[in-house]
Amino acid sequence: MAHIVAKSTNGPRGTNHLTSQERDQYSNLILLCPTCHRKIDKEPIIEWTVEKLREMKREHETWISQQLSLSSNSNQIDGSRFIESRQQEWREFTQNRAWIIFSLTPLTISNDSIDPTAPEIRRLVNSLQYMDCEKYQASIQKNYTRSNEHGLINEYQVGSKSRPDYRIQISWNGHCEFMVGIEKYINKRNKSLLYRDFVKFFESQIGGLKYVWNQGLPYKSMLATMTMTGTKKISLLSGNRDPIFGAEHGYPVQSDILEYRQVINKNDDNESLLELFTRRFVNYFGFDNSESFRDENGKFNRPIRFVN
Repeated sequence: MAHIVAKSTNGPRGTNHLTSQERDQYSNLILLCPTCHRKIDKEPIIEWTVEKLREMKREHETWISQQLSLSSNSNQIDGSRFIESRQQEWREFTQNRAWIIFSLTPLTISNDSIDPTAPEIRRLVNSLQYMDCEKYQASIQKNYTRSNEHGLINEYQVGSKSRPDYRIQISWNGHCEFMVGIEKYINKRNKSLLYRDFVKFFESQIGGLKYVWNQGLPYKSMLATMTMTGTKKISLLSGNRDPIFGAEHGYPVQSDILEYRQVINKNDDNESLLELFTRRFVNYFGFDNSESFRDENGKFNRPIRFVN
């Protein structure tokens, strides 16, 4: 430890207005190694002025603050990198079966960003509906909500014929995901999925997590990711199976997994998000998305097979 203005008026840089008490305060002290201490005291004062030593101290304190900040944030990662790690877990969980996964992820991930076990978050999760198709309607099973190693989870995996399996998870780091198994909605004969069902799943999942975000999460923007697993050789059917009149098959997908990501804002409306993700996935299945999303009665327009 060294004095910037010497403790004694006869010492290096000692001719200063500071009182004897002020010369021992932190503002007049600088941390130096013994070699540098001897150097600044023995070399000409013009080389090591009070102003220069104070500037050196400020620069070093700024550097230390930056390093401490980096250290405290060392467990933060980019949201996109986090999603890539989640995709591996989704692959293992779904075992190459057909699932739709919608997730919202903070742009920067850090531990303990939220408390997903808080009563308000539990209430929001328990109020969700995970399905709103014409054939099936189902609400979250409230008694299945519990804590786990990631945060809060509600999952239903019984292979029921009357309702699809699902899993909803809200993590300590702010990541949220809504997974729905759609295997039972795929025609086993021609491996096709009805466009109507496809959009209804998107609608319930986007609306559900957006509701949790709006009511219970602090982030202004998040990374929204829509993923489908087990998609290889699956095609999209634009109309009803029975009657089949007017329906068109898209082109079978050759990838095992489909995904689209987009940074979205808290004030983005659900309809715009639904159209954004639906149009991209419609393209994946070989349909043209140039038509209006809904008709004048508010019903979803059938996509048209892509042709030159």
